[in-house]
Amino acid sequence: MDKNHDARKQQTNASIRRSGKIALVIAILILLGQIISFLYKVTFTLRRPDTLEDESFLSYLNYIRYGTVPDLIVRIILTLGTMIPVILLLRDISRKGLPFTIQNGTRMFIAGIMQGLLALLPVLFQFVQMIRYGDSSDSSSLAYLIQPNVLNYLNLSFCFLLLFLAGLFRYGAALQQESDETL
Repeated sequence: MDKNHDARKQQTNASIRRSGKIALVIAILILLGQIISFLYKVTFTLRRPDTLEDESFLSYLNYIRYGTVPDLIVRIILTLGTMIPVILLLRDISRKGLPFTIQNGTRMFIAGIMQGLLALLPVLFQFVQMIRYGDSSDSSSLAYLIQPNVLNYLNLSFCFLLLFLAGLFRYGAALQQESDETL
């Protein structure tokens, strides 16, 4: 019974390591894509002409919601703040095969907070601009802040998911420790 349990545990551990390596490669590729996209958008924003008459992808970038370089910088910092803990988590899983550690729970929590900030900071920036330049007492202008093009519901949902997973990781770590002490 004990040998069978150990063999199953080692097999599961090896499977987790393989999956962790694949997920790590995918996460790194996503991060590299985000960085390349950030650099391209900043370069385009800094050198864009006032009007573009063609129908190219560069013309399209002129109309996306990333309008200013400071906004882009805040977004890439928060994206890095999300992706780096996830990459470190996946690296540890691929090396050790132990997903449920308190450190991994903390990493998931940090990634969740960064996703929440990524969802809510654009709303805060818009609100500050409304107060500074416009009339913020109008209910229609305040309702504008919760529209999907201002408040990113996908990032907000991902924030809640990561925070939930952080709790699961911490609970799993506690169960793992209890199991190890029992055996």
